Amino acid sequence: MGLRQVFGIDDDEFEQMAAKQDYRCAICKLHVPLVIDHDHRNWTLRGLLCLHCNCGIGHFRENPELFASALAYLDYWIKHPGPERRRMKVGSKEFRDHIKKALTGRVRTDEQKLKMKWTPERHARMAEVRKNSEYNAKISAGVKAAWQRPEYRQKHMKRIDENEEK
Repeated sequence: MGLRQVFGIDDDEFEQMAAKQDYRCAICKLHVPLVIDHDHRNWTLRGLLCLHCNCGIGHFRENPELFASALAYLDYWIKHPGPERRRMKVGSKEFRDHIKKALTGRVRTDEQKLKMKWTPERHARMAEVRKNSEYNAKISAGVKAAWQRPEYRQKHMKRIDENEEK
């Protein structure tokens, strides 16, 4: 679908709009490829933006209150960085450890990392785990099939009720 079919403009009109904005995004003023920004309620054309700014408006659901809230949030954290927010070089060991700690709640020691290296013994252990996992899946499938039988379900539920009474 072309610009005329969607927004009622042709390539020349698009070019005129871009020239009027000095071929820059109407929000961030960067000289980058531009896309059409439109109101999703009535499909009226608003202007030309870069992809990042256009997506940003969409992510905030075109809601000025959300923009104001995001602005206040960023403003607060710029003014109050806190002691834990010091700059770390991206890719540094400190940065990687910080990310790991944030994701897992802990950082592995060098000794623990050595134990995790891929060795033939570890490979054999993992193969055994996979075998057991397949075995466990078969058992789970068997239990699921058994659960479909009313007599099994009644017997099992009776056992659960007895344990709860104790």
